[in-house]
Amino acid sequence: YNTVRRDRTDLKGGLLTLVRNGISFTQENFDPDVEEITISVKLHTQQHINVINLYNSPAHTIDKNAYLRLASRPNVIMLGDYNAYSALWGGDQTDKNGETLEEIIDEKNLVVLNDGRGTHLTPTGKLTPIDLAIADKNLALKCHWDPYYETMGSDHLPVIIEVNQPIVYEQDSIDRFNYKKADWPQFKSLLRDIEENSVFDENVNSHYANIKNVIINAANKTIPKKKFCTKSKPVPYWNQKCREAVKSRRKLERKMRKNRDIENIINYKKLGPQPHKLLKKNNKITGKLIVIV
Repeated sequence: YNTVRRDRTDLKGGLLTLVRNGISFTQENFDPDVEEITISVKLHTQQHINVINLYNSPAHTIDKNAYLRLASRPNVIMLGDYNAYSALWGGDQTDKNGETLEEIIDEKNLVVLNDGRGTHLTPTGKLTPIDLAIADKNLALKCHWDPYYETMGSDHLPVIIEVNQPIVYEQDSIDRFNYKKADWPQFKSLLRDIEENSVFDENVNSHYANIKNVIINAANKTIPKKKFCTKSKPVPYWNQKCREAVKSRRKLERKMRKNRDIENIINYKKLGPQPHKLLKKNNKITGKLIVIV
């Protein structure tokens, strides 16, 4: 994956957007008034989808003008933890941030993709809807929103949003020279036969380009190429113990959501961090760098 990150100045968290290798995208400039990351994903129709990953702290009041600025982007989909409650997306109450967000949605003709199901697991085991997906009204017709009921140790459920739009993929493999099979004598011979006058140019940039082209042409004739795949390999630190720990945590989580008594909550809290501890331990053994969020 390609990573786009925005760290807080106090080094206490931030945002991260992961984009699968091969997807054509560009990163937009950060908005100074909102904790957000915006990427523009290229479509086959030559249009773009602007995907905005954002976070609003529980103690922070939503800046209406700043959010209106973000929502003005074409083909926009805004995703994140807004910490805003409203009956519009399944909340038990409507707070100040929820009211502001409702006004923005109304003014910009946006659509909330959430269907009322909760995504945030509270300490008492209740799911509340604070992770929202808000999209342009035309784009919303092509979207499907669905939470994935596996917290992976977080207090937020992952949310899967499918957008029925064909995106542009770059090649997942590239051609590289196979130097082990190169015909080096022939390569040197071709370069020796080049006359100085054929590459010389008073313009330095043109002179450089001519020399580069001569070398590349010689390489294409004498060095075979091979496919180099950019896809990542399976991680070495995931083993049977990790699978069993995750399975046990899922079981306790389902039990807690079904019956939120104090014993079930305590048992889940005790086992919740266990898969993370195993991954960190295996990471030290294999010597591979992993990031757990």
